Amino acid sequence: MQQGQIAQVQQFLSSDEHVLWQGTPGKGVLLEKIDYFIIPFIIFWLIIPTKVAIVSISMGRIFEALFSVPFFLVGLYLLVGRFIIKKKIMSKTLYTITDKRIIFIENKKITFIDRGKLPEVSLELLKDGWGTINFKSNLSFFNNFFGYDLLLIGSAYPRMKNIENVQGVWKILNEHQQE
Repeated sequence: MQQGQIAQVQQFLSSDEHVLWQGTPGKGVLLEKIDYFIIPFIIFWLIIPTKVAIVSISMGRIFEALFSVPFFLVGLYLLVGRFIIKKKIMSKTLYTITDKRIIFIENKKITFIDRGKLPEVSLELLKDGWGTINFKSNLSFFNNFFGYDLLLIGSAYPRMKNIENVQGVWKILNEHQQE
């Protein structure tokens, strides 16, 4: 954990609030469930503008080749760029559970959830004790693309992604519910 992030959390705590757990996402880029579905379509997306550009250049139609460049760049972002951005955001992420709130610091975005008013919470177990805790919310379709943000970088709702000892954190979350 980065000292700056820990200090950043401290400034939001009230004098009678106590930290029960702090953690960060595990290193590496995890593929989401949606990625297994969408990556074949992204590859297909990349093939089309590439083929259009090759055929257009071979026929001497440079303008048509240039027209395919934005489509190729969007496909490249979806295939590679979003994982680079996701990894950068995850390196600046800190999760904190206190006796009163849950605090998510992701890059420069800070989200608070009152422990007394928790939304639907689900546990997603991965391997070797790692996992994700999802906090669902009622977002509109425009903010929520099947549970993911519209840029496909991350979840549209708060979650503690890829944390170690997820069952221990789940236990802390459930045992220390605010009365």
